[in-house]
Amino acid sequence: MAEMYALTIAVNSSNLSTVSYDPWQATLAIEFHGGRSYVYYGVPWTEYVGLLNAASHGKYFHANIRDRYAFRRLAMRNGKIARLPSSVQEELNLRLNNNEDGAATLEWLNGLPETIELVSRDFNGVPISKQNLYEWRQGGFREWRIRSELAREAGEMSSSAYEIGQVADVPELAGDLVTNLAARYAAILNSWDGNVDRDMNAKLRVLRGLAQDLALVQRTIDRATRQKNEFHEHLEEERKRSLKNASERALAPIWAKIRASSLAEFFGGTDQAKRLAEFVSAIQ
Repeated sequence: MAEMYALTIAVNSSNLSTVSYDPWQATLAIEFHGGRSYVYYGVPWTEYVGLLNAASHGKYFHANIRDRYAFRRLAMRNGKIARLPSSVQEELNLRLNNNEDGAATLEWLNGLPETIELVSRDFNGVPISKQNLYEWRQGGFREWRIRSELAREAGEMSSSAYEIGQVADVPELAGDLVTNLAARYAAILNSWDGNVDRDMNAKLRVLRGLAQDLALVQRTIDRATRQKNEFHEHLEEERKRSLKNASERALAPIWAKIRASSLAEFFGGTDQAKRLAEFVSAIQ
């Protein structure tokens, strides 16, 4: 896929190849067999978990995700450079970003074992050309720069959101804005003489626009808060489950000895009874 996600899992499905999820952006990316890839927006964490745990990933996708969330298709690239390993593409993008000389870049790229193997196998030994590099600059490299910029901006936004969260309760802040807007409505209505004029309509249009924006903000905050809570609840459940499993593994030998001792007494307390009790405990 052209985009990077924190949680990427290959699934056993006749339709789906990989499933990727970004819990912070609530985006789900699905790659199908054949190379088609789509990203879906506003997908809750629970849908991602449900998709992974479904008996049929394809049926779950069609019933619960397809046509239910906004999506876009990710572009496919089939050129020489697009078929190189991602590690080579990353190094190439860094060189291009540093304005390295084109001729030097081509010499380096065509000298790599990965490139030599690729062009020998799929392109009759024809090396990567200036035109190939130009097309990559206009496509894959531009996408890489955009993703890098978006990642940087997302990090800054996350930092800003954290700072705001330290000094104010975000849901309460949205409620305060709604209250302030309602007060503005009340002030206009209190001073209204009953005549509908151009000035009155202009003020109401502005307030209606603000009300729509605030409603969208409130819904977005509610959804983000709900998804964040679900995500952290899932992590807490996983932590408790791991602790419980670790505790059971640590205590298993102790309980086995206690059971063996009790069984040995039940069987008569002889050496033969002890061996029989150990055998039964081991089976359990």
